[in-house]
Amino acid sequence: MKKKTVLLIYRNHGFMYKRNYMTFVNSVKKLGIGVIVLTDCIEKMDDHEIEMVEHVHECMLSDIAEARKVITKVVKDFDVFRIFAFTEWDVYLASLCRADNNIYGMKPEEGIYFRDKYSMHVKASEIGVKIPEFCNPYTLDEIKRFVSNVEFPIIIKPYDGAGSVNTYPIYSENELVKVWNLICNDRRKYKS
Repeated sequence: MKKKTVLLIYRNHGFMYKRNYMTFVNSVKKLGIGVIVLTDCIEKMDDHEIEMVEHVHECMLSDIAEARKVITKVVKDFDVFRIFAFTEWDVYLASLCRADNNIYGMKPEEGIYFRDKYSMHVKASEIGVKIPEFCNPYTLDEIKRFVSNVEFPIIIKPYDGAGSVNTYPIYSENELVKVWNLICNDRRKYKS
């Protein structure tokens, strides 16, 4: 009989992630459960991180279709009964793979809210959570109309961003024009 295992989708983006990885793996192993790791950065993992788990698979996590194929194979090869996403970036991927493989946990209809800010805001509003007003910045005039209703300062950030990467606090119309010139060719990726 195969050892029960969990699959951990892991991106080693720095010390905090490595520390959390060690804690997670040690905690799961104390329960007698194996850990399989899927990563797109095996070269960033040290020998100890690799040796402490049953197996490490590498694939391009940004290629969702390929990652889903690899995870389905891993689930079949090992007795995987849970899939964990280690970062916000991979919550939706993990939810798709749970659905693909009939594994308990958050499914895509919930997982989408972690990566798509527009969907997250709409859902939060539907269930009564107070959210700040927002708009999709498809044109500079649209953002100016938005500002006329809410006033400065505003924040423009990627709808699927994490943390504050490519996030712009804007305190004046001059700053708005400067930021617009930075994002206008990628405007579909932002919200304000």
